[in-house]
Amino acid sequence: MQRLLFAAAAVVAGSVGAYAADLPVKAPPLVVVVDPWTGLYAGVNIGYSWGHWSASSNQRIFNFESFTESPKVDGILGGLQAGYNWRVSPQWLFGVEVDAQITGEKRTLSWIDPELPPTVPQQVFDFVPRPGGPATLTSTWDFPWFATLRGRVGYLPSPNWLLYVTGGLAIGETKYSFTFSQPGAAGNVPPTATSYALSSSTTKVGFALGAGTEYRIDRNWSMKFEYLYIDLGTTTINTRDIDGAPFSVGYHARDQIARVGLNYRFDNGPIVARY
Repeated sequence: MQRLLFAAAAVVAGSVGAYAADLPVKAPPLVVVVDPWTGLYAGVNIGYSWGHWSASSNQRIFNFESFTESPKVDGILGGLQAGYNWRVSPQWLFGVEVDAQITGEKRTLSWIDPELPPTVPQQVFDFVPRPGGPATLTSTWDFPWFATLRGRVGYLPSPNWLLYVTGGLAIGETKYSFTFSQPGAAGNVPPTATSYALSSSTTKVGFALGAGTEYRIDRNWSMKFEYLYIDLGTTTINTRDIDGAPFSVGYHARDQIARVGLNYRFDNGPIVARY
């Protein structure tokens, strides 16, 4: 009897084991992971710029005595940015960004001289006070807009915090105007010209370099602070002065910018990982 019971138990155990072996194996779960830094983003920014330009001329048009001047073309700026980031490792990402800015950067300098000192020959200066009243020289530098196209390399010291450096192309419009006037000189005999005006606008391509930090508020929103240096090179204007003599004016446009921004990241589809 015992032998029969042991044999029956062995048969039952074998049948259960065979059935269990035929059961399908459960697949590992799929875990959906959304990378908060990868993908397309767009945003707005506002800031301030310190534009320490340098200007020069072949004539003493700055304060009636200098060939050079260093205007501070400062002002508020604001604009839009958009870009795309790629995560290349757990703590590193690469991106591209484009931005367009409107600025209030402008600087006007004016000088008034009541008369030419009698000990200074007039040929030393071309734009000079002439007999008949005070003269005014005015120079204005203006930087109405610029845009940049830059690459970004970023490092993530924590999941929500990004540090990055950036650099690339910059393009912008710069303007310069100059006037000379001396209303009282109209009484000269023979009559002499009493005013002169020059206006120039140019769009130039240069470079931009900078660095910044960005903090992720939630899945879609982040805030950033950025420093940017822009250099658009030198612009030279060659023309003739009030007396028909060669007259040239040049200026070097460069900007140092500090700005804050707000970005919105668009959902570009999840990254699916199997665990």
